[in-house]
Amino acid sequence: MKFIYPPTIQWEGAEVFQRPQQLMKAFAAAGHEAVFMERGRADGSIQLREGVQVTGNGYRNEKSQTPTILWVTHPPHFRMKPMLQADYIVFDYIDECTEEFGMWHNADLRAAMEAADIITVVSQRLLEIVMAEFPGKPVLLVPNGVDSAHYADAAALPAPMDMASLPRPILGFMGSISTWIDGDILRRVAELRPDWTLLLIGPDYITLKLTLSDLPNVVFPGRKLYGELPAYVGHFDVGLIPFQVRNMTNSSSPLKMYEYMAAGVPVVSTPIREAVNSEPVLTGQTAEEWVSLIEGIMEKPTDRDELIRYAQSQEWKVRIAPVVVHLMMLGHFRSIAQADNRINSRNYWNTRFQNNWEQWRGRDQTSFFARLMLEHLPDWLVEDIRMHKLGITDLGCAEGDGVQVLSEAFPEVRLTGVDFSEVAIMKATRHYPQLLFRVGDITAIKEEDSDDVLLTSNTLEHLRDPIAVIRRLARITRRYLIVLVPYRESEPLSDEHQYRFDDGDFPEWIEGCRSMFRKVIDCRRIPGTKWDGDQLLAVYSIADRNE
Repeated sequence: MKFIYPPTIQWEGAEVFQRPQQLMKAFAAAGHEAVFMERGRADGSIQLREGVQVTGNGYRNEKSQTPTILWVTHPPHFRMKPMLQADYIVFDYIDECTEEFGMWHNADLRAAMEAADIITVVSQRLLEIVMAEFPGKPVLLVPNGVDSAHYADAAALPAPMDMASLPRPILGFMGSISTWIDGDILRRVAELRPDWTLLLIGPDYITLKLTLSDLPNVVFPGRKLYGELPAYVGHFDVGLIPFQVRNMTNSSSPLKMYEYMAAGVPVVSTPIREAVNSEPVLTGQTAEEWVSLIEGIMEKPTDRDELIRYAQSQEWKVRIAPVVVHLMMLGHFRSIAQADNRINSRNYWNTRFQNNWEQWRGRDQTSFFARLMLEHLPDWLVEDIRMHKLGITDLGCAEGDGVQVLSEAFPEVRLTGVDFSEVAIMKATRHYPQLLFRVGDITAIKEEDSDDVLLTSNTLEHLRDPIAVIRRLARITRRYLIVLVPYRESEPLSDEHQYRFDDGDFPEWIEGCRSMFRKVIDCRRIPGTKWDGDQLLAVYSIADRNE
């Protein structure tokens, strides 16, 4: 596909490097064509920046077979669709049009949303607002994300000259210093702990530097380029989100929240909604609460690796996945998946999820198997997951109903649902917009996409060689592998089942993982059962891998 972002901001001019640039980078990295039109440039010449074609108002899109998507954040730009020969419009609602953005709550905003084929929103609050206003319109929750690689070596970089001699701990902020910043809480923290340094990086639109000029421990180094930020963030002891708590900020998704964590830096925020909903982030309403939280961090340092792993689950490439899936499902893309209709092919399952998965009670069965698994998992494993907040990836998640069941059992755990059917993932994001889903193939999962717990329920029997997949999952899991499969089917209970599991398929050791638990469950004895046969639940652990 081709994504065009109309001229709203510069690639990296006076503004901070933010969501539109990151999204275009992510689309380009995923193999799409991405065009970023800079504000204030009249020409149409193209400069390539990290895979993105950066150009100006003179750019002309030539109509081709490649579907073109106009990615709009400034409402009036939806009218550029004919000029840019775009096929579809995505309206990206990134700031609630209220309070200081109230001027944009006008006819253009409604017209842009009505014209959009898909509306994306950055926060749960915006999702609720838009879904209520436009029932039936495809609305996707696409929070801000992070380019983890940009901050991967942050802690190892030398401290910049204007930071190197500052007293520690350093409480850092980066971003626009604007009307939503709570200057009072910053002042009070600086007064309560004059031996702490508050380092506020970014353009100061409200002259906060002048307001806090009587506090020598509050430092304003000014705006820094995106490429300079890791060296600063890597030497923060704590990352701050000092936002006033009100409607506009409760609708925001602070990009810096994920960037701090990508550098392994703990985060303290005021209790805006998205920060409260982000499990690793600590929130406090008052300066006194902030001081207490920060002192706690100083006394017991946060696990930096855990923060980095969390940030990696919030990558921009993950954020764009549901958008691409939804675009593929629009009429222009239906011809993409015509060729292979064989049983268990991707197209076969796309068709199943599109047409009859729900009427054949597939969602009920997915929930049943998830509850069955939770009921029979050993207590020690459930306790370990909860105590250490182990991330879980459900491979072959269908429409996400099992992930939802898991989220109820493990509310503080990071959960990811993966399925190779784009339609299944599209529906999962609609059913459970608060959860994370992405398109992926269990037979080709990469090590970097692994998790603390890899889980697969009633998926492997659809494969001709599931044992090779089990070996692969055992090699790459970070801690546990959990498998639930039909067991000893005398006759396959479904034509889709390509493999019959038996005792020999789950030995004591697989690729250095040790069998820690194994149980055969007779589902016929369960009231309201969704399976007329046995299921085998197996758990493997890497605990003894190096012995």
